[in-house]
Amino acid sequence: MGDAWLPEYNKDGMGNSVIVTRSALADQIIQQGIASGNLEMEEVPIEAVIRSQSGGLNHKQNALMFRRWMMSTYSDLKVPHYRTRVEKEVAASDMIVQILRERVRSKSLTYWAERPNLKAFNNRMRSSRRLLADATAARRKHAKFVYKTLILILFEGGMRIDLPKELAAVASIVRWLTIKQGSNSLNLLELNNILPDQEKIRFY
Repeated sequence: MGDAWLPEYNKDGMGNSVIVTRSALADQIIQQGIASGNLEMEEVPIEAVIRSQSGGLNHKQNALMFRRWMMSTYSDLKVPHYRTRVEKEVAASDMIVQILRERVRSKSLTYWAERPNLKAFNNRMRSSRRLLADATAARRKHAKFVYKTLILILFEGGMRIDLPKELAAVASIVRWLTIKQGSNSLNLLELNNILPDQEKIRFY
């Protein structure tokens, strides 16, 4: 089972799941649930199932090397053993998404522990979620721009960056990166150590 992260299914506040049965017994249970009316299901192509899980795969496996680097650099927690053969390099735009995902996760745990009220929680989390959504969209559509933005912030010290009209949606990312770099709470220069060769900043 897995969340159905597809546009046609993820707008339903009740939630939708992808289910793949791997045994006759499991399939029988599902069919009984449908017949009794306890389950409402429809068949989808296997390609749709794969698409629905691509975000989780990208986060959990494709960005594994960067997540390990984040833990070893910024956390005292021990990194569990895993197969290093699955490690992959990720672009600067993917790194920003990973940093913001961790930020959202950390804030959500803190805010809910402080006040377990859904409305208050959603209000406090709104800006962080919006920033993550902007970064995720920018990773897909404007990955090269995100990288160029990192370079500008590093070498221009937070200068005002004029965004083309079609990139206005990522202005919040630019502001956030500039603030973090200026306050030294996120050292963007350290990311150079793990950037792919084609994106490494060259110093002469």
